[in-house]
Amino acid sequence: MSRIRAALTALAVLTLLPGGSPAAAEPDAPRIASAHPFSRDYQPGDVYMGVRLLGVLKLDPVRVDELLLTGLSALAWDEDEDVLYALSDRGTLFHFLLHFDDDGLLADARALRAVALRDVHGKPLLGRWSDSEGMVARRADNGIRGDTELAVSFERAPRVLRFTPHGLPVGAVALPRRLRDPAQYRSGNRMLESLAVHPRHGLLTAPEQPMRDVSDGHVEVHALGSALHWRYPLAAEPNAALTAMEVLRDGSLLTLERGYGVFFVPVITTLRQVHVLADANGAMLQVRTVARFSTGQGWQLDNFEGLTRQRGQRILLVSDDNARTFQSTLLAAFELMDTDSSAPRSADRE
Repeated sequence: MSRIRAALTALAVLTLLPGGSPAAAEPDAPRIASAHPFSRDYQPGDVYMGVRLLGVLKLDPVRVDELLLTGLSALAWDEDEDVLYALSDRGTLFHFLLHFDDDGLLADARALRAVALRDVHGKPLLGRWSDSEGMVARRADNGIRGDTELAVSFERAPRVLRFTPHGLPVGAVALPRRLRDPAQYRSGNRMLESLAVHPRHGLLTAPEQPMRDVSDGHVEVHALGSALHWRYPLAAEPNAALTAMEVLRDGSLLTLERGYGVFFVPVITTLRQVHVLADANGAMLQVRTVARFSTGQGWQLDNFEGLTRQRGQRILLVSDDNARTFQSTLLAAFELMDTDSSAPRSADRE
């Protein structure tokens, strides 16, 4: 098996573009994006609640390296490579090159490559094993190129696996027994949706909705390097679900929630800030709303499921089009304007 893995790694290196880095792609990489409005009332550059709007791009459902650009559920920024990773819920990993204009607004995105996540035998993940939902990049801002590792969480077969940016398997992350048991979740589509890496607690993961035996509307956030876990209270929205988490510069979390009404109207996107209590095992997390967007109030947004922090206070969100023609893959950028920095600062990306 080690010889197979070594051969796959060598193949990935050979297929890199000049410079050995995704960021070394040709400048004429195919353009896949067009500008999309935030709403009928707000324009890029405007401030709304606790964020400044930095632009939205609609990504075309094109094929990149013969893999369809659809169903994006997670984002991770690689500062060392200047690359945005986007992961679909079919186990496809895309590498994007972003362009921001002189005003700091998101102006363009281009596809560098796409790869399938693979198992230890070198075969693409398929079926229930490929339902990847959460992702975080590790060692992605240490000043060393070529050592980034991606941790990915899955639904249907709940687990957290580690991959190279070329989709090659590195290993698995141990989960508490409660998270390994599919019977503990409300359904196969309500499992490990979000993943983040905290400077003190390491990898954090959480299901999309409360576990089957929880009735008070909170989601369990688990620190995978210890027995610590916390209770996260979902917002008072219909069908509320926690879809992504990210760590901010001060060590707090930024969470992304989705809600929806009857027949998925309206769709509600909520950004919330969370302070992680040090060692208060089982405690309720302290949560406050940063921004709330509802399609019922003119916001032309969609089913956002992925979140990452890029640089400073700039964050990126992506929507899952569910492979439906009446939905869109939207990549949105925001600058956080109103976050409480009462927690200790962690490493920054500047």
